[in-house]
Amino acid sequence: MKKILIIAMSLLVSAGFTACDLDRYPDNGIPEGEILTKPDAQEAQQIIFGIYSGLKSAGLYSGVMTLGPDIQSDLVQAVIGFSNNYGELYRWTAKSTNSEVEAVYGNLYAMIARCNFFLEKSAALDFSGVLPDVVEVFHKCQGDVYFIRALCYSELIRLYCKAYDPATAESELGVSIVTTYKNIPKPHRSSLKVSYEQVLSDLRMAESLVKRDGFGSPYVTVGAIQSLYARVYLYMNEWESAVEAATKVIDNPNYELADATNGRDPRTSDYAQMWSTDDGREVIFKVAMSYTDRGGALGLPFLGAQVNYKQFVPDYVPAEWVLNLYSAQDVRKAVFFQMQRTAYYHGLTWPLVFKFPGNVNIDSEAQQLMLTNEPKIFRLSEIYLIRAEANYRLDNERAANDDITALRRKRIMGYGMSSASGEQLFEEIRNERVRELFMEGFRLSDLKRWGLGFSRKAQESTVEGANTLKVAASAPLFTWPIPKHELDATGSEVEPNESND
Repeated sequence: MKKILIIAMSLLVSAGFTACDLDRYPDNGIPEGEILTKPDAQEAQQIIFGIYSGLKSAGLYSGVMTLGPDIQSDLVQAVIGFSNNYGELYRWTAKSTNSEVEAVYGNLYAMIARCNFFLEKSAALDFSGVLPDVVEVFHKCQGDVYFIRALCYSELIRLYCKAYDPATAESELGVSIVTTYKNIPKPHRSSLKVSYEQVLSDLRMAESLVKRDGFGSPYVTVGAIQSLYARVYLYMNEWESAVEAATKVIDNPNYELADATNGRDPRTSDYAQMWSTDDGREVIFKVAMSYTDRGGALGLPFLGAQVNYKQFVPDYVPAEWVLNLYSAQDVRKAVFFQMQRTAYYHGLTWPLVFKFPGNVNIDSEAQQLMLTNEPKIFRLSEIYLIRAEANYRLDNERAANDDITALRRKRIMGYGMSSASGEQLFEEIRNERVRELFMEGFRLSDLKRWGLGFSRKAQESTVEGANTLKVAASAPLFTWPIPKHELDATGSEVEPNESND
């Protein structure tokens, strides 16, 4: 039987297939050997559209990979009677067979396989005598693919590896590096150092090929590449390189921080509009969706089954300590949280999470509330926070305070100036990451790389036991287990994590 390539489904998207169909092998699928046999620009672009479509998966940015790590941390509390969605992660009982752990791992490697297929196929083509315009299309496509592969590997490292320490990175386990589609060697884990080197190598290739730029883009841009550089260098403790990459993004005239203070009602500000339309000059790189081609619903665990926003059954409510972090003048609190009475029998009334209220354009086309937002993979605010933290590590406290000031003046009414120093400054940076990046998937990896544990405090109508959980910085589950099926696969030489025990 001929092998049918998953990404060949991208050729059928125009006929009405959705992102979910990318995981099927259709009867009329295109045999692998018949795809990209010559330098065909249209065929190359169709394959790339299929790769981009994979980012929509509810196992990645529109669901588990964004929400799972934050729900596992101390940012929210499970409500009594909740559906047990993300329950094992929340209780810190997730094993190597956990569906969320498997979904993220599997989806990321599926994306990597698609990238490897295109790069391998395009490298084997004969471009002699081909029009320059066609060659340019292939270069652009290759640049996009190198970036997406780098992004996927960076996420695998962030979730399935320990925090990076330059002194031990050569001996710590990284991820399984696969850069070929055919003739794949027995899977085994490279070192953490080699794993990050692969990410940087792919980024350098992307940087040499991608020339497009602009804000709010669903396609790879120069700004997106520099943003991933900044994030990766921060995680690698390469502080000077993180500052350099972040500065390139911040100085890029395409981007500017959305203003949360420029509306009479906070929910009409530019910042609020960015969350209801998923657009704006602060957005660097996002996942495009439409009402006919969507991924998961990021707002569902926080608002639940509801009709016209009148009946709420949330699985999770924000932790009180998070709510208390926002000052009365901080507009983000009104944008992210709204006091609502729930439909639970005990009538819980709580500030529910409205950070993902559903894209109004998608909802209006669908004529129903679907709580679907386009995931914003990179925003300018994160880049300011990266530079602030890296400058703090370099003892450039004034520069770190300047970045915190710049961000807060766009978020807090009448804000003056940050002037913290020492450990207090570091605490302010950590707290600002909570305020700004709440439920965007960073908290667990932040705590891991800072070497911090956490404690939950009991709250009204939340699940007993789990709502008072204490987790030490050394807890193995800060690093997710390698899925059991990966360890048990025939010929696998993949080594487990401590959390696999």
